[in-house]
Amino acid sequence: MRKTLDVLVAIPAFNEEQTIAKVVIRSKEHASRVLVVDDGSSDDTGVIAEKLGAKVLRHEKNLGKGAGIHDCFEYAKRSGADVLITLDGDGQHDPSLIPRLLETLQKTQADVVIGSRASRPSDMPGYRWTGERALDLATGVKVNGRFVDSQSGFRAYSRKAIENLSAAEYGMGVDAQLIMHANEAGTGCVS
Repeated sequence: MRKTLDVLVAIPAFNEEQTIAKVVIRSKEHASRVLVVDDGSSDDTGVIAEKLGAKVLRHEKNLGKGAGIHDCFEYAKRSGADVLITLDGDGQHDPSLIPRLLETLQKTQADVVIGSRASRPSDMPGYRWTGERALDLATGVKVNGRFVDSQSGFRAYSRKAIENLSAAEYGMGVDAQLIMHANEAGTGCVS
């Protein structure tokens, strides 16, 4: 009999009361449990997530995306999750695509799968899209690889990655830092 994967969907969020309900509800369809790391929000992000059944960890003040991702990894380690899925609380990632990340994780036997945005989302400014493509190139050079959307927060991590990776960068550089750390640890990464 095949073991059902224990999938933790973890969502770092800061002042996302307008979108967090939709993200949590749609994530629950594909998860064993949902975690929201409320990074010092001054709105009702954490309250809404909690009322919808998500486990909520709260930061007293805003510490940055990397701090939220750090807490996602720590919780996944402690809780024994088989797979950690991360996505942003602002609704830019579609939780209905979680099964595709899981399938890619299993098919490729990679330890990190990045859900890439092949085209610029309509609500993303052009300068940000251009900057992220430049970061894709720089990250690829650093790890001798090619990445599409290396800055995407929509990712799947295997148990091996959960155990071996740690978010040391507490700012926006956390996404590139995790790719570089995965490369150093010999952990396979695909986008």
